[in-house]
Amino acid sequence: MANLLQSIALPGAIFAFYSRHHTQPFFSFLSNYLYQSFPETPPGLFFGNYLQAWQEYLHRLYTWTKLAPRWEKAGDFHRGGTKIHSGRWIIYPTNLTGSDRIIVQLRQLLPQLAPFTPDYIFDSVIVKRRYQPASRLPATNRSRYYFAFGQLMALALFLRAIDLNYENHLVSQKRWPFIFGWETIFSPQLSPRRYNIEATGLLSRATQGNASALLYPFTPYTSLLFPFLFFQDDRPRLRYQVTFPRRSPLADHPFHYLTAIRRGFRSCAKQLASQKQAIVSALAKIAPGIKVRFVLRPTRFYRLLLLRASYPQIYQSQNIVTFWQNQLLAKQLIFPIYLSPVEKEKLIKVEIAALRSLAIPYFQIYLQDRSVTDLQGNHIFYLPASPWQVWQEHLRHWPELVQQTQKEISTILNQHFTALAKQNSKI
Repeated sequence: MANLLQSIALPGAIFAFYSRHHTQPFFSFLSNYLYQSFPETPPGLFFGNYLQAWQEYLHRLYTWTKLAPRWEKAGDFHRGGTKIHSGRWIIYPTNLTGSDRIIVQLRQLLPQLAPFTPDYIFDSVIVKRRYQPASRLPATNRSRYYFAFGQLMALALFLRAIDLNYENHLVSQKRWPFIFGWETIFSPQLSPRRYNIEATGLLSRATQGNASALLYPFTPYTSLLFPFLFFQDDRPRLRYQVTFPRRSPLADHPFHYLTAIRRGFRSCAKQLASQKQAIVSALAKIAPGIKVRFVLRPTRFYRLLLLRASYPQIYQSQNIVTFWQNQLLAKQLIFPIYLSPVEKEKLIKVEIAALRSLAIPYFQIYLQDRSVTDLQGNHIFYLPASPWQVWQEHLRHWPELVQQTQKEISTILNQHFTALAKQNSKI
């Protein structure tokens, strides 16, 4: 919450500091600005909506379960609530994801995949998901870790998962790759673009801004989503584009463990192929009641919209809602699909309602249905095929996809390491 307040209040505060020609120390001015001027600005009003929604959500949450003395937000805020990290558990309402029960079913069918996925406790209104804190990976276990990461790649590809980037990845206490967010499995196929390993978020060939779970620590990363305050001649300044250096040396790059990654991928892919029919039959029994998250636009795009709405040069020159509407109309969906004017209007209306509370829009779909809804179950538009139908077609091409993915893993890691090594040699 403190980060969010900083993101939306700092731009206006610095603008006001200079426009009013203050001579007092900046932090003294900032304190007065937050108490007096900020609540009257459009970002301040939206932050008030956010606090009210938070208060309502926490009130419901405390009636459902008991939280640890110290807890923290563990995900984006949506109009239906958010994930809370409390003790060893991530706690959230059941309406935020239905894919949990699919993961539990898969763990029963494939116990060896349990290390990649959380333990769950289900209630009528909440889900408790075990949180495994990150720990440093000893050098002696790197081959074992990368073998397991190859297995994880096969599982994610099999389930048509997306958005498994570094924000959803941990190195567990057992020195194992661990994904704690499986909401975005069974992704639809709405564009000619072929679903592949890069679509999962686990691997990316980018040498700048690589947010993939595997290569993020080895790639310079540029942030555009958070204002950084610095001082020049004792005067406050903001910087929005900040590049962070690599956190891990190239000597530890996954390219050196390509053999282990490929062996892990092949072993898991072969196992999934041999049990494919049993997996499909088991999931078919629970599929009718399962909802999964449907990602229409990148979460980072929504965050950027929220941040830009705090720029004084924007909210003083135009209506923020109109600004959001124009940006949403101009931004293509992740899965391009034709929407009628009425459907497009309904979609943007839902998105703006969430943004007005500084929340990230959230969409869902039943596995065997074509209707995309918001968290309250309100229909927005239909897909050409249900996620279940798309997955069935996906599995028919599993052997070819496995072969192609092995080549892609080798090519991407080779190219990524080579590019970074050349950059490193120029420093």
